[in-house]
Amino acid sequence: YCKAFYVSICVVFMAVAAPCAYAPTLLSSLGGATFWQLLLLIFSVALTVEQLQDIRDVDEDLEAQVVTLASGLGQRRARQLLLLFQAASLSLHLLIMQRAHLPLRPHFLAVHAACSLCSMGFTSETPRSLFQVLLEPLYALPLLATVLRASTGLSL
Repeated sequence: YCKAFYVSICVVFMAVAAPCAYAPTLLSSLGGATFWQLLLLIFSVALTVEQLQDIRDVDEDLEAQVVTLASGLGQRRARQLLLLFQAASLSLHLLIMQRAHLPLRPHFLAVHAACSLCSMGFTSETPRSLFQVLLEPLYALPLLATVLRASTGLSL
């Protein structure tokens, strides 16, 4: 049942370890709360992509006896759990922001919104090409949102 969570944790690790290998002080420039918000955002994106791919592949997983949330609990429940996780993730993101007195980061909130929209719109009947064109680029969305925000001159 935890395949998507495991893969998401691996994605978070790679997102942190790879930059640190080339620039060890990169993450130390972030405050603790900002760092946790970033980790949460990366995990949320990865879990969304992995869970929706599991929902897409549910028939193949059932045939191959691969146990995922979608194959074990059904597509409807798996989607409900994903949306529940995203609501909790957004709530935690806002709580961290409030407790640490961080500024509102609309670009981070836009990434959370994109994950939720994909979760509501993608089903096992969604053409595979849309997964490649719309869903998988979610991995780059936090970086793109941050670059666009920085290019407008707004403070991060």
